[in-house]
Amino acid sequence: MDINIAICDDDTDFLKSMKSILVPYIWGSRHEIHLDLYSAAGDLISAMRSGKEYRIFFLDVEIADHNGIDLARDAIDRLSFDPYVIFISNYPEYMKDSFSVHPYQYLQKPVDKDAVYGLLDEIIGKEEEKYISLTVLNSEDNEQIPVSIMDILYIETSDARQQKLTFHLYDRKIVARGILTAWQEKLTGYPFSLCYKGILVNVYHIHYINSGMAVLRNGEEVPVSRRYLAKLKNEMVNSINTYLIRDSSGRD
Repeated sequence: MDINIAICDDDTDFLKSMKSILVPYIWGSRHEIHLDLYSAAGDLISAMRSGKEYRIFFLDVEIADHNGIDLARDAIDRLSFDPYVIFISNYPEYMKDSFSVHPYQYLQKPVDKDAVYGLLDEIIGKEEEKYISLTVLNSEDNEQIPVSIMDILYIETSDARQQKLTFHLYDRKIVARGILTAWQEKLTGYPFSLCYKGILVNVYHIHYINSGMAVLRNGEEVPVSRRYLAKLKNEMVNSINTYLIRDSSGRD
């Protein structure tokens, strides 16, 4: 699992301190963790405009060229997922103002190494729960591929007799062993719903439904039967409320 972390603070000594805290943690992790340090908010914004995405932010509330809370809001609006925002400051009175961007945690300077490690362990644990491992068919040694659950567009039965499923993602398809009903149960709590016999769709990725077809956000279409139509529309509404899809701000 890849995790990008951004730290933004105009205090260069603090950036060095955070780097010295995080580098040993990164070296000891089984995941691919990448760390970028920014001493100016404008540099972080420019990096994100260029396509850089971060799962975790450590942000100073007061940055010389920007307000840290506004920076968090700007960063969040550029992402297709909800990141973990951790505010760092000498001034706890800013905590109330930061609630508008739903920070994950608030740390005071000087930052305690154990507190940072505890936060990262907690966050990575939450992220690991969002991944599944697929056993790829016709691969050597039953290759296991980790896949983010929310990256799956839909799952369809390729061959029921051979327990073969195709997992459709934005950039690829993975043929793996499994039974659709078992995966439907396994994905309880995530926005997956039957839309047609043998097809389990991620409702989060449905753009709209028209003429018996669900048009997904990548332009792909999957059939919708009358049997599942009403339930599917209801779950689309629930998905919007749960996952805070904000198309107007550019988030999917």
